[in-house]
Amino acid sequence: MALGWLSVLKAVPWSDVVQAAPTIVQGARKLYTAAKSYGDPSVDAQAAHARAREGGENADVRLEQIHAHIEVLQAEQRTSAEIIRSLAEQNAVIVTALDLMRKRMRVLVGFSILLLIMLIALAFAVVAT
Repeated sequence: MALGWLSVLKAVPWSDVVQAAPTIVQGARKLYTAAKSYGDPSVDAQAAHARAREGGENADVRLEQIHAHIEVLQAEQRTSAEIIRSLAEQNAVIVTALDLMRKRMRVLVGFSILLLIMLIALAFAVVAT
């Protein structure tokens, strides 16, 4: 079973994966930084709720905060979509490479069987003479 995984891993175009890795890492860092800098939404919501109960916050300010929060979420969604798109492209490259390797393996197995048959026929011809 492990041998099958090794052959699959050998078929992966690692140069393409390594080439695209910095883009993926950069996108992941941007996403993490955006999520980290925004803070914990439950804590922010609790603080906003407490301020609203105290009457220190009017509806316009809350509406602006909600709009700002929506913009942050939309930016995070775009970043996530870029990362997903990049991973999907890499996945497509890997699938294409695996398909090519599968076809090559079929040709190699067929050629090996043909060569084995020819070798057996040659051995019989040598023994018969």
